[in-house]
Amino acid sequence: MNRYFWSAALLSTWLMLGLAGCVHQPHAGNTRVTPEDLLAATLQPADFTRMVSDPQHWWPGFPRLNIRPAIGGPGCEAYAGRSFQKVADPAKARITTGLSLYCDPASAAAGMFSSTNTLEKGAVACDGPAVGESKRYFTRLSPENLCETALRFRVGRVVGRVSVMIQGHYEEPATLARYAEPVVRKVQALLDGKLHAEPFPQSHAKHMPSAQASARVGRLLGSAVIPVETLALVDISGQPLEVCERWHRLGIKQLGFRRYGVESIAGHVVETTLFVFPDDQSAAARVEEFRKQAVKQGLLAPGRLGALSAYTRNGDGSYYLQFAKGRYVADLLCYAPFLKVEPSAEPIVRKFAERWFAELPVR
Repeated sequence: MNRYFWSAALLSTWLMLGLAGCVHQPHAGNTRVTPEDLLAATLQPADFTRMVSDPQHWWPGFPRLNIRPAIGGPGCEAYAGRSFQKVADPAKARITTGLSLYCDPASAAAGMFSSTNTLEKGAVACDGPAVGESKRYFTRLSPENLCETALRFRVGRVVGRVSVMIQGHYEEPATLARYAEPVVRKVQALLDGKLHAEPFPQSHAKHMPSAQASARVGRLLGSAVIPVETLALVDISGQPLEVCERWHRLGIKQLGFRRYGVESIAGHVVETTLFVFPDDQSAAARVEEFRKQAVKQGLLAPGRLGALSAYTRNGDGSYYLQFAKGRYVADLLCYAPFLKVEPSAEPIVRKFAERWFAELPVR
């Protein structure tokens, strides 16, 4: 499994987005909401302590952050979403939330309606408790042939979605309404200007790509601190529990993460993740483990990244590059959530990695 899997899984969660034709109107409360702010309003690990009986088994996937996404109905300014997967679960249970911010409530209502007519083809509508100002429940099979029950709702100029995917049965709509309760509260606080994302910590930011390094790639779509559990879920070993335990023993609990839109290729993104290991040897071992898998898939030229680097193209077409410099290990993944990945993305990832490599300290 690789990180692109999460994008495919979130395909059914993305709302139809876009900005063409939006005329901005003044809003009460918070007028500037970032994708990171939206992410803060989605389900968080703390919410799971009140939602499920085994919260320690629900691990978050990679954040999906976007600014003015190109697809979908008019008026959408930003999107944030994230899935939580129950680790080592034979039923492959997953809970996803996504939030789309529109320029005004009317655009949000129109976006919710247009999404119903496009993204929900083949879905079966069902009834459920009231949520927000409007709601819609439906069931269908997900792209991975899991039983998906979804709730779409609107609060002001935000359209939200909560979905549960599991093997073998559909979740009850009342359960989704309960899962949506903390999201609705946080969205209202967000629109009232009372909820903001925590600033990206300088301890992570100082070693992520600089504005100069990323300038030739495209716009920064968002930053986040992610737990190592997120990367362990998609580790090439397929043993998330063992991998996570090993990283914890090394003292690694959090990673820096940033997402960029590729300016020269529509619909493509590059995600960067940084490990800080306790020593050079541990960092080198991480890259060597990745290289063994990359050899099986086929190696690409990694560029001027030193001896500890590997570059490959995954089976889904995404480009994945990893390198180590001292005790730092950097991951770069380029993919297109809704499109076929263009071969012209290959040199973009390589050159981006070279600029980042030059910035990182040796120790």
